Amino acid sequence: GATMGEDYYVKHICIQKHEDLPKLQKSKYVQSDIGYVYREMETYLKKGRYVLFTGCPCQVAAVKKIFKDKYERLFCVDILCHGVPSPQMWQDYLKENFNLQEVENIEFRNKNDGWRCDRLYVKFTDGSQKFIPRPESAFVDGFLSNLTLRESCAECEFCSVQRTGDISMGDFWGIANYEPSLHSPKGTSGLLVNNGKGQALIYAVKADFSTFAEMPLENFANHNRTKPRCPRNRNIQRFLQMYPQDSFTKAVFQTKRDLYDIGLVGTYLFTNYGSQLVQWALYKVLTDMGYSTLMIERPKNSRAPRRSNVPRLFQNNPYPKYATTMEYPDIVSMKQLNNMCDMFVTGSDQIFNNNAYLDFNRFMVQNFVSDNKPKIAYAASWGHAHIWGSEYDRAEEAYYLQKFDYFSVREDSAVDLCREEFGMQNVTWVLDPVLLCKQADYDKLIDAATVEIPKEKYLFSYLIRPSDEIIETIEAYAQAHDLKIISAVDAGIKWKSSVKSIEELIAYIKHSEMVVTDSFHGTCLSIIFNKQFSLLVQKLTGPQRFYSILNICGISQDI
Repeated sequence: GATMGEDYYVKHICIQKHEDLPKLQKSKYVQSDIGYVYREMETYLKKGRYVLFTGCPCQVAAVKKIFKDKYERLFCVDILCHGVPSPQMWQDYLKENFNLQEVENIEFRNKNDGWRCDRLYVKFTDGSQKFIPRPESAFVDGFLSNLTLRESCAECEFCSVQRTGDISMGDFWGIANYEPSLHSPKGTSGLLVNNGKGQALIYAVKADFSTFAEMPLENFANHNRTKPRCPRNRNIQRFLQMYPQDSFTKAVFQTKRDLYDIGLVGTYLFTNYGSQLVQWALYKVLTDMGYSTLMIERPKNSRAPRRSNVPRLFQNNPYPKYATTMEYPDIVSMKQLNNMCDMFVTGSDQIFNNNAYLDFNRFMVQNFVSDNKPKIAYAASWGHAHIWGSEYDRAEEAYYLQKFDYFSVREDSAVDLCREEFGMQNVTWVLDPVLLCKQADYDKLIDAATVEIPKEKYLFSYLIRPSDEIIETIEAYAQAHDLKIISAVDAGIKWKSSVKSIEELIAYIKHSEMVVTDSFHGTCLSIIFNKQFSLLVQKLTGPQRFYSILNICGISQDI
């Protein structure tokens, strides 16, 4: 049977003495290492000795597969199994929460003060002892909520009423509901007799039981796992993304309680290629750094409400469901997010200018965030070297901006703008998030999508504000250089476009011979993929951001 040694690893061993029985007693919420026990069992069986094997139903199934019906003296008992976490999870939990040199013993179902399964008992070397309840123990909570069980445990054919063992045994939870006289404060066991061999064994020793009674099978099945399917926790994907990159304890508690390191504030649903791309890039960078990140969009009552709850400009939604919030009706209801996120980061793009400030209900300045939460802005942008709007709007925005603990901007001109218009002295100039991602990140994004790249050489035209004059110039250049034209305009603009997704946009830039663009992020992607490009700077789209990126990259300008 299974024992938990001094190192707290759970493994199967063979015993031959009555005094060694305590080694096999008590519950262990961990997968056991079988080691060479099957081989050792065969040695005893060949010598004509009796062997009783106890283990999880899958382990008993393995014994039956190995030995078949060769040995009459082999008896198998399967334990009523909830499922098992991996040994590594258990070891990580112990190391994260205890100094094991100060621990004398750990038990899952210590009965010093009753029969319970929802806490951990720890006895320390100084003689003190402690019960750790489920809400305080990541291991117990993850186990009981099916969050940390092996994937194979979710659909286990060996956990049905048709058992693998000659006998099945486990705690008879709920016995007091059916026969109170059989309930014991220290626990009542339930035994399932599965075949004649098991029946003969039970009736040979039943006289030694303090209490023995037969009960309907359904009474037992109502409170124990007797079905193959055990639904996995709905947040299992988030847990698996966090662990083992993050600590086991953090992964369980954040997953179970819907907690996040960072609430990322931005317009990741706005129907604009640049807006969606830049928010994805910042999310990618933060999660790669090990921060659990929750995407936060504008409230429903914004002047420019959402058109969708998923970023439809991506061919494949890059965000798992757990990483995006519900749609909050208003700013007041968004205050709930303070209970979920340790800090808040506002993402990039031109969401700080007066149009976006009013259209998106001012949420980018974190007007729903409590003052005790760290507030950060990364690569904030107004898109221009000046602001517009009323004096009231400027003063109101300044009030919120001065509450930020750290503020960085995308354009070098915005450093002066923040100081002169909003009274902010400590502002840093940084790169757009799109430039923080590697080529490999974009390759992975487009490799997962369906994109058909032309075999012939082509010029890629990506324009925010196309005009007849610009189109004629591009056509003349392409004809002179024997290049096909593939064109794209930003989402929502009525102009002929070959691009229907962000993945296509990136792929077409990557494989092009030449890029012509008036888009800031078209410029960034051209730089990332080392493309020859011609940049058309138009005053209406905010030239300062283009000058900033060209200067920081050391690219010559002919404007």
